[in-house]
Amino acid sequence: MADVSIVLPCLNERQALGHCVGVARQALAVLKARHGLTGEIVVADNGSCDGSQDLALSLGARLVTVSAPGYGAALRGGFAAARGRFLVMGDADGSYDFLEAVPMVEALLGGLTSAWARASREPSCRARCRGRIAISATRS
Repeated sequence: MADVSIVLPCLNERQALGHCVGVARQALAVLKARHGLTGEIVVADNGSCDGSQDLALSLGARLVTVSAPGYGAALRGGFAAARGRFLVMGDADGSYDFLEAVPMVEALLGGLTSAWARASREPSCRARCRGRIAISATRS
């Protein structure tokens, strides 16, 4: 079992997936160094046809195949497969800076029951992702 699971719902995100997994890995390294927390990266793939699955595996992420269509299904499938006590989610398109999850998890360690952050407002982010909310919560 991991302490922290970073879940990335994914549908044809090969172009940004490497960057996302790399930053997620950095966030997990910070949490391990500061608090001794273990972590995993879960890519919940929803039928990608661009090679996202192979890339996720080659980067050391745990791949979960979600057969039900839709973003929500991929997110639920990723959370169901996650082994962490703390769950962090962010889209696999580069619209989230997973390093921002570090203070959220630290707040959860301090007793908060949930922590929120808005998606990046950078112009490079896809318009469909602006304003989405990432939640990190303790699993009961």
